[in-house]
Amino acid sequence: MVDDDELLESLAQATGLTRGELDSTWSLLDLGLTSFRVMQALMRIEETFGIEFSDDEIVQFPVVAARALPGLVRQRITTTG
Repeated sequence: MVDDDELLESLAQATGLTRGELDSTWSLLDLGLTSFRVMQALMRIEETFGIEFSDDEIVQFPVVAARALPGLVRQRITTTG
């Protein structure tokens, strides 16, 4: 199982955000990530954790609150693994 520190650090690296920004209620787009950068981050997260997001999740990803990302990744890890 992935611990919170590992997950948050990976998400911060993948998105280019700080861990403090990941506590934000703002979406990734609101925090200044372009849609291209969001897709790069999504692909890195999938690769890092050996998961794949559904099309519905991919569409929602850019507008999800940053602090919800760890929960989305953890849920996908749980359902995949």
